[in-house]
Amino acid sequence: MNRIATFSTAPAMLQDVFAAQRSLADIQRQIASGKRLQKGSDGPAQVVTTLDHRARLARSEQLDRNADQARQWLGAADLTTQTVIGRMTEARTLLVQARSSALDDRGREAIANQIRDIKASLVESANTMLMGRPLFGGTTSGTQAYDAGGNYVGDTGSVTIPVSVGVTMSVSRTGPEVFGTHDPLDPMSGDIFQQLDAIAAAVASNDVDGIGMGITKLDAAMDRVELIQVELGSRMVQVDDLRASAAVQDDQLRAAVSELEDVDYAEAAVLLKSRTAAYEAALAVTAQVVQKSLLDFLR
Repeated sequence: MNRIATFSTAPAMLQDVFAAQRSLADIQRQIASGKRLQKGSDGPAQVVTTLDHRARLARSEQLDRNADQARQWLGAADLTTQTVIGRMTEARTLLVQARSSALDDRGREAIANQIRDIKASLVESANTMLMGRPLFGGTTSGTQAYDAGGNYVGDTGSVTIPVSVGVTMSVSRTGPEVFGTHDPLDPMSGDIFQQLDAIAAAVASNDVDGIGMGITKLDAAMDRVELIQVELGSRMVQVDDLRASAAVQDDQLRAAVSELEDVDYAEAAVLLKSRTAAYEAALAVTAQVVQKSLLDFLR
């Protein structure tokens, strides 16, 4: 009859005890941390997938911040164009009044001065700043889109912001696009600042034809600004739609990460109980074998 010596079985049994202890410690750590994946060896494939999901979420969070900037640009442009349209409407109302034959020279001069004030106000609106940059100055590094005389000093660049995966949106319009293009030969056909200067001169000199032309030019200028306002508003809606769609995808990614990483406490409780029982049983059996000595076999 062959007998297996204690010195050969004890190390193997101790290894089993240590394995049971590690298994029990793993489930205890998971329950304590609430996370199933704590290191790469806990599930290499799951860890790689989780890292990919988290990277996509991080990119989406950056795009969310970009979208907030885009909303600021578009919102500021919307408010400013509203103000511009309001001031142009005031100028048109004054022109209608200026056509009255009841006005004397003093009354016409007063209206001309009001129109000049409107021009100065529009220059201020054209130089609206956002994030340290002129809203209608293109991508200029300067602090103004127009100088005090209403001359454009910006550039033709466009502020673009990535707002979604594969979507980069232009969120600005240049001064000439909003206020018209300067015409050194025909001020009445130039930008709004030239037009208002020419209109004020026509009112002051009681130039009836010039006043009528001014009303026509102001109507065209207001139509241009209103179209830009509608366009910028539609871009705001597009940004919101893109981010709403991205938010749904982000929720799906978070759910996937949670499913991979987070502990199922009901399942973990069962595992804890079974692994505790296995560890205690391994300890009991090993204790009985390891404590045997030569004297036990000589009795």
